[in-house]
Amino acid sequence: MPDDLGPEEITDVLEQLFTGERAVYAPEGEAPYTLVGGVEEVIEGRLVRFVLSHPGLLRDREVSLFLQIDGVVGELWEHEVRNLLRLRMLGIPRCR
Repeated sequence: MPDDLGPEEITDVLEQLFTGERAVYAPEGEAPYTLVGGVEEVIEGRLVRFVLSHPGLLRDREVSLFLQIDGVVGELWEHEVRNLLRLRMLGIPRCR
């Protein structure tokens, strides 16, 4: 697809969200996350997986990040998130 993000753009997105000085999702008042290893493109330009580390975490976090989702795909994702939040509110135990 011509509008897929390339490796440089994906790196920019990760910096904006997690690893940059002004990362949107960095822990408040603390250093940003650190990327552990590389970024795996599961679906080229659309879905990436990576691992984040931070001194405040007991364990590293594996993250799946969907890129450029909109339209029907975006609506499906929002539906999935709502269902996961409902399960969380019901106290459904997590798989370990």
